[in-house]
Amino acid sequence: KGDDEMSPMRKTVLALGGLVLSITAAAAYYGWRKAGDVTTIWVVLAFALLMIPYFGLGFDPIVEALRGLGRASRVRLTMMGFLLLIPGVIVLMSGGGHISLRNMVVLALYVSVPILVLAGWGQAGPRPSVVDLVVLMVLWLPVELQYFERFWDLPAGNPSYVLAKTLGMELALFCFVVVRRLDGVGYRFRLAGEDLTVGLVALAAFLIMGIPTALGTGFVQFEPHWAGPGKWLLMSLGIFFFVALPEEVLFRGLIFNILQRLI
Repeated sequence: KGDDEMSPMRKTVLALGGLVLSITAAAAYYGWRKAGDVTTIWVVLAFALLMIPYFGLGFDPIVEALRGLGRASRVRLTMMGFLLLIPGVIVLMSGGGHISLRNMVVLALYVSVPILVLAGWGQAGPRPSVVDLVVLMVLWLPVELQYFERFWDLPAGNPSYVLAKTLGMELALFCFVVVRRLDGVGYRFRLAGEDLTVGLVALAAFLIMGIPTALGTGFVQFEPHWAGPGKWLLMSLGIFFFVALPEEVLFRGLIFNILQRLI
């Protein structure tokens, strides 16, 4: 019985480990191709630690374990939130950026204030409140305005360039999925049978409208060339995980979700 109860968590940990190792290896390879070398082992370590909550918050057993661990303890929830800062601190301490007391205080407030507000004044249940919307704006606006990007003055080939946007997405997920316990966000690393079909149909529908619009407005120019399978794969992974997914989580999963339920 004990083995049966642990098997879902074991499967989750194995899946999480595979995702983290795969995407970290791809990022390290990208950094090596871009800059000629992997700048430092600390950068790769920071990137791997950044990916653990990125993928972990997409698995139900891990979310439930975090909810149970932080239940009825604002201090414990806040300390778990501070763990999200570890990758950025590693990069700063290893010489990847400029560290200052002011920057660290701002980051600490950015993490702790939303958690404490939701834990103290946020309501339970599926219907969101104005407090939820205000907290979400506090989390989203610094990311949208690129405020935190100046904290990490990194070279272009460094794979940890995604720190700011990924931190914002992970913190928003932690606040609303773990602290606020808001269901229906839709952040799950679990493919259903129809997902590929739906994705291809949606992609085709977008391309039919998007390509003529982009060409007609001059947003893109028609200059096709083949960059090779390796670069194509790395760019596709980078766009998916660090541009498309964070924006979908923040906009559709949280902002649109909360507005829809409020209105």
